[in-house]
Amino acid sequence: METDFSGSDPSTHPSFFYHLGDVVYYDGELANYFPEFYEPYINYPAPIFAIPGNHDGDVDPQTMESSLEGFVRNFCSQVPGHTPEAQDATRTTMTQPNVYWTLLRPLVTFIGLYSNCPEGG
Repeated sequence: METDFSGSDPSTHPSFFYHLGDVVYYDGELANYFPEFYEPYINYPAPIFAIPGNHDGDVDPQTMESSLEGFVRNFCSQVPGHTPEAQDATRTTMTQPNVYWTLLRPLVTFIGLYSNCPEGG
C-alpha cells in the first residue's frame, strides 16, 4: 500500500484507505491498538477511514473496557489528536462522526456500516 505513493504525480496517489473492520483482533482492547493498527500502518501517509468489525466491539471482560471504546477513541474524535495507544506513531485520530457514517463525494457515496456483534457469540 505504501508503494502506491511512490510516483511523482500526487494525482495518482490514493486519497485514503478504507479499513473494513476488525481493526484490532481479538477483543478490541486499547492496549492492542499500537501493535495491530498504528504499527502496521506507521508509514502509510494518507488518512484511514474505518468501520468496526465484530472483534472491535467484542471486548474481553477482563479489561473492563466498554464495547467499541478503543475504536471510538481512535476513530471518532471531536478533533484530531494523539492517543496514548498510538505511542510514537505520528498518525492522529480520525474525526469520523460515529461507528457508522456516510462520506459523500461527487461521483460516489461511501457508507460505513457497523453491524454490531452477534449475540451469544
